[in-house]
Order: sequence, then C-alpha cells, then structure tokens
Amino acid sequence: GTARLLVCCDHENWWGLYEVDLDNAKLVAQLNGNFDIATPPWVFGTRRWVGVGSYLIAAARIKARDVLKLTSLNNGHTDLETTSDPEPDPRKSSQKPILQIDVKDSAISSLTILQSRGNHQMKENVHQKNSSEIVTVAYAGTGYAHETEVVTLDIPVPFITLSSRRNVVRPSRDLALDPGFFITPEPISFPTAQQQDGTHQKNSLEQILAHALYYPPTNPDYCAPPSCIELPPLLVIVHGGPTASARRSLQLEILYWTSRGVAVVDVDYRGSTGYGRRYRQSLRRNWGVTDVYDCVAATDFLVERGDVDSERLVIKGSSAGGFTVFAALTFHDVFAAGASRYGITDLSLLATETHKFESRYLNSLIGIWPDERHVYEERSPLLHLENFNAPVIVLQGDEDKIVPPNQAEMLVKKLRERGVVVSYVSFKGEQHGFRQAANIKVALESELEFLAEVLGFSLPDK
Repeated sequence: GTARLLVCCDHENWWGLYEVDLDNAKLVAQLNGNFDIATPPWVFGTRRWVGVGSYLIAAARIKARDVLKLTSLNNGHTDLETTSDPEPDPRKSSQKPILQIDVKDSAISSLTILQSRGNHQMKENVHQKNSSEIVTVAYAGTGYAHETEVVTLDIPVPFITLSSRRNVVRPSRDLALDPGFFITPEPISFPTAQQQDGTHQKNSLEQILAHALYYPPTNPDYCAPPSCIELPPLLVIVHGGPTASARRSLQLEILYWTSRGVAVVDVDYRGSTGYGRRYRQSLRRNWGVTDVYDCVAATDFLVERGDVDSERLVIKGSSAGGFTVFAALTFHDVFAAGASRYGITDLSLLATETHKFESRYLNSLIGIWPDERHVYEERSPLLHLENFNAPVIVLQGDEDKIVPPNQAEMLVKKLRERGVVVSYVSFKGEQHGFRQAANIKVALESELEFLAEVLGFSLPDK
C-alpha cells in the first residue's frame, strides 16, 4: 500500500497526531483534542503512539492520568461505534470519533504492537457485525498503586469496545505495603497571578489557572480522634525540568510524607507539560516568577479550602525545582521552611558553567545571555538574601557537574552569616540526582528530622 507519514504537532495548542498531506501541503488531524499525546522532546525513549492497519492508538495525558485513545485512519471514515472524546471541537464537522480506554495504569510509555490475529475469543460484550480481529498492544505501565509493569492489552477491532483485556507480562515488585497507604491524587486547578508590566496580579480580567496533584495525609494504622481540629502541614513539591511535569505514577517518596501525617501537593506550575502549548510556553522568560507564584497559589487554594495548616507550609524541590524553592524563600514570605536538593542559586553561574546539553536552555527561560545579564541577576536568590529568613535544608552531591556544589555552598555560607537556620548535607560520590540507596535514605530522614524540628512535631523512636 501507499506509505503515509504521521507527525506529532502542537500548532493547535495540544500535542496531537496529524497526517502530512504532501499534495496539498497541509496537516490533516488524525487524533487530537484537549489532551497532550507527546512528552517533552528532550525525554528520550517514550514512544506514545502506534499505528496498526487502519487504526491509530496513542497514550494521552488527561489531568491525573494517562488513557489510551483510539481512532481510525480510513481517510476520515471510521468504523468505531463509540466516541468518548470528552470535548469534541464543534468547528470540525469531519472530526472522527475517538474511543477512550481507561486502564489500571496512570502513566503509559513505550507503546508497540505485538500481533494482530483473527478474533475467535472475547466475543462476550463485543458487538460484532462481521468477523473482526484482536490487536495486542504492549507498553510499560505505572499506576498509583504499582510500579512499572510490562503490560499487554487485547483490543478487538474494528468494533472496538471497552471490553479490552489487560494482561501483566512482567509484574512490578511486591512492595509488601498495606494498600491503605496508596493514594490516587486529586487533580486541582486554582487561580494564580498574571504578569502585567513586570508585576503579578491575581485579579485580572482573564482568569489564569494553574494545576497540581494533591495527596492528603493517609495512614491505615492511624486516625485522628474526633475532637482533633489540628490541620496537617503541607509539603509543596516543585518538579524539575522545569518544563517537565508532576509524575503520574506511584512515588514512594510522596507516601513517605503522607504516611507521616504531612499533606503533599505536587505542582504543575505554568511551563509544565500536559496542559497544551500555551500553558507550557507561558514559562518563557518567566522562570523564577510564574513558577513561584503558582506554588504560592497552590498553598492559598488548599489553605482557603481548609485542607492544611497555614502556619506550616513547606516547599521542596530538586535541581530546577530547587531554584524555585530558593526563589520562593527569597522573594516571598509564605513558607515556614524549605528543602532543596542540588538547587540553583545563581543563574549567571548556571549559564556559564552547566553542561552542553542545556547550555542555551536559559535563553528561552530567562533571557538572552549575556545581553540580558541584569534579568539573571534580578532573579538569582544568591544575590538577594536580605529577606531570606526561613529555615532551609540543602542537600548536594559533591560531584555534580550540572549544578556544581559551589552554588549551594555560597548560599549556605551567606545565610549562616545572617543567622538563618541552615542544615547542609553533602554526599560524597553523588552527582545530579542521588543514586546510592544509603544516601537516598539519609536524604529523606535528614529532611524529615529537620522539618520536625523547625515545625515543632515529634518523631517516633523507631
């Protein structure tokens, strides 16, 4: 048959799949809507879509999870009997039906087709008019209650229905945890500030929303007494990247905190992927400003809703997220404490010392270097510590080539000279991201002990 070229493009705001019409020099939508199919192009090996015969199958990000989207490639004609695209675009009269399959997995990658065979089974609950076939899709799937598994999915076509069957080929390890510890986070959206003439304003004509995943404190072995009116502390997690996103998967580190009575909000600040092109690009030239405001807005939302204690708000991040932590503690008086792992303190140093892969990343996030050096200096926490008063714990690998240790060490030295409570933990032999099990354990325990001390709660002996 004739070869067809498919591309992933976000020219209509969302990363969708299009066929290239070379005769007419245009893109023809094949699978698109208010969802992102792709992940950041600098993340390798995350195949998110696959074609089989006249059908197209893709993983799509919708709020707190990934789902599978299926459609036909038959030149706009489809045999799919059901459409479950939540928000079809009324302007596209020829929009094809899209079927959505919700699986146990909240994060899907490495999609591939294993086989296609005649359908002699699974006839129950499958509305067949003619003989059909079974397409078997394989992928790496992670859920909020299980780590990565190798999964196959049997999908009957062309009359695809929700009777598709999930099979685990290689299960994840047994964590031996009570299922009561696992949490499916609540996706929240909340109003945030809009930048206008160099300032940020919350009350603007256009309502700007930011997004996050909220994990309430959860432990099946403990329950607050009915008379208890105490609200939990809140740990605000800032993901790295910065143009990445909060992970839609089981994160034992988050459960480490929620099982100890700490609420967690994992913020998808403006610039994060999964919410369309405009949302992702709103971080351009605004890093250190909009991300910080969105973290503050997330705390405001949860405090006003009555979920958390307004006096015990903590912010924590790694790498780019660590920069947001330092910026929040430097330029805002909201958080009672902070925790940073290999975070950036001086943007000028980052622009001149970081590795080649990200050597020009800051030109879009901050401004052209060195022409706009003044912007780098304005947003560098290291140069504006006069209002940095919150206790902070700083963790750093001594062999980090991406954010060298001197960034952390200079900030720690200046804060200590001003009398700010600082805990500095240096890990010998660690690079950008702690990899040794013993160090990962020490890092978590150090953060917990530090926050227990500054927030005033006791830890169990064991």
